[in-house]
Amino acid sequence: MSRAITIFCIGSLLLAALYILQQSVQNYQDGGDLWKQGDWLINSELGPVRRAFLGNIILRISDISNTSPLLITWLIQVILLTALITLLLLAIKSSQATPIIWTIILSPAFFLFFWAAEPRASIRKELIIYVAFLCLLTAYNSLQWTRLLIVLSTFLFVVGIIGHEAMALFFPAYVICLMILVKKNNLSSTFIYIPIGIALSASVGSILYALAHPSVEDFQQVCQPLLKRGLNSSICDGAIKWLEYDTKTNSDLVRNDATASKFSKLALGYALSSIGFIFFAYHTNAYSKVMALYATSAIPFIPLFALGIDWGRWLNFHFSSAVFISIALLISGSLKIEKNHSNIYLITFLLSNFIWSIGRVAPLTPFGVLGQAYRTLF
Repeated sequence: MSRAITIFCIGSLLLAALYILQQSVQNYQDGGDLWKQGDWLINSELGPVRRAFLGNIILRISDISNTSPLLITWLIQVILLTALITLLLLAIKSSQATPIIWTIILSPAFFLFFWAAEPRASIRKELIIYVAFLCLLTAYNSLQWTRLLIVLSTFLFVVGIIGHEAMALFFPAYVICLMILVKKNNLSSTFIYIPIGIALSASVGSILYALAHPSVEDFQQVCQPLLKRGLNSSICDGAIKWLEYDTKTNSDLVRNDATASKFSKLALGYALSSIGFIFFAYHTNAYSKVMALYATSAIPFIPLFALGIDWGRWLNFHFSSAVFISIALLISGSLKIEKNHSNIYLITFLLSNFIWSIGRVAPLTPFGVLGQAYRTLF
């Protein structure tokens, strides 16, 4: 039965990944999505702008290769998405925690089902951060590639942070995963201090730069370089246009949007997400420690709930970081699955993940990936 459950879960994971990829292809054919590709194409060609690092690089590559910036962005996203799914499968295998671990991997709060149920939230800049985490997790059992994977992971993590200042909030979880890896493989402390120093410098620098340039007077200064290179103006109507809003404006939007209904959905969304994590933690040899880890890993992301309306996305940040740390502990041997599971309860938990989801703005939405599949097919 456990083998059948694992095959079902791997199939579900791959179908979700293929759907995310299909949506990305559709975005490219439609001229780019205002959030998914627009976010990556923020640039400072006509003046200083926060989050412009990746966009500047993409535009430079575009000019050198005489290729559309949209195509370059899409190719980068596809390569990173492919790497993400491949590395995730390797990490799951190395954890030796199947089938229990699937209750959190296929959770609507983890990035895979979250992106599949809410395509507009997928393959944003956190994609880079998630690949960085999984490079670390893969390095745990890849002794000949450990050092190279740490370097690659650190590079990706820094790029992600410079690309979007909110990614700096993943720093504590990243440090924990890195320290577990170095300890497990008896590596020199250099592999802790140098990556941490580089990542911390990037985090502080990115946040300070964002504070120094909180908004632009006219988003057209970011849009014009894209129009000049043949992109559709609609790609500027999302993440790029949002650059006109500073921290105070964003906070005001949050206050206006923070209704009792939305708070209730956030509480229920967190409760449903937590049930799956509790079920996972219950079967380990350190239930209390795992739940304490889950609770404390939320702390870095709390400010986001006051600064941005994407409450479902912030919930995903927290849950995903907690999952990465849990996998790190499993691979290192510090955490083990000890209790026997009931197939009935396990299947019930897994199937329930298909009928509800976390929305990008609304922290809880009905029907989940099944609803998304129905809308796509019919």
